[in-house]
Amino acid sequence: MKDFTQHKAILAYLQSVNGWVPGYLLSKAELLGVWVGSRGERSARDLVSEYCPKGLEGKTERMLGKHLRTEKGITIDFQGKPIEDRYVYYRSITDVEYLVMKSHE
Repeated sequence: MKDFTQHKAILAYLQSVNGWVPGYLLSKAELLGVWVGSRGERSARDLVSEYCPKGLEGKTERMLGKHLRTEKGITIDFQGKPIEDRYVYYRSITDVEYLVMKSHE
């Protein structure tokens, strides 16, 4: 379990909930038995940036709430709560979704 990092814990959690998760829920929480401290949202941002740990690239998507509603038509998060414009949301994406998304850029 030593190699199960915060990044991997966040990705596993996002895969387990299957939906958009507000970033603030990823900080100071226990996700699948791994304590994710105050850097939880920072670690989630890393998953979609150039600083993504090797092997975890292309598995997470990040979007501002107002863009989720206007561009994708998503109105509720993984808990069934309304999407808030000001929050940043994260979700796990499959490799197939990632390839399709990249082909449209």
